[in-house]
Amino acid sequence: MVSGADLVEATDSHFTWMLGESPSPDRLGLPPGGIDEAWVLRWLRRNLASFGQPGNWLVVAEGEVVGLCSYKTAPSADGAVEIGYGVAATRRRLGHATRAVELAIRAARSDPASAGSWRRRRSPTCHRSGCLRSTASPRPGPASTPTRAR
Repeated sequence: MVSGADLVEATDSHFTWMLGESPSPDRLGLPPGGIDEAWVLRWLRRNLASFGQPGNWLVVAEGEVVGLCSYKTAPSADGAVEIGYGVAATRRRLGHATRAVELAIRAARSDPASAGSWRRRRSPTCHRSGCLRSTASPRPGPASTPTRAR
């Protein structure tokens, strides 16, 4: 299934709304059960500034916030970036995470500091997130093998 989700830059106002502390700043809705547990949203809100912008997004489909996606750290000097994402339990398996990561990669590619080719890999530390590595000249190999620029 192909999701029509888009990324919307996340702000403190969005987090206060998702925590039930204020009305929606953008007239967005939430799925039944919300996006994640309140402690996760509070932690993300506290750390929003340290993650930097751009790089923190709401995943929005049909006027509803269905998930969150962000760079876990700024791209490194060798072009590596890790992307964390999560989708509301009631909105999983609809292509939203795939679409969010695709859009985050597109955003990273448009950033001159992190330009390059991208490969997706999974590792034990990425059980709820995708890890991406940008390389100037990717080597062929399984998707689980990180590559480095030569």
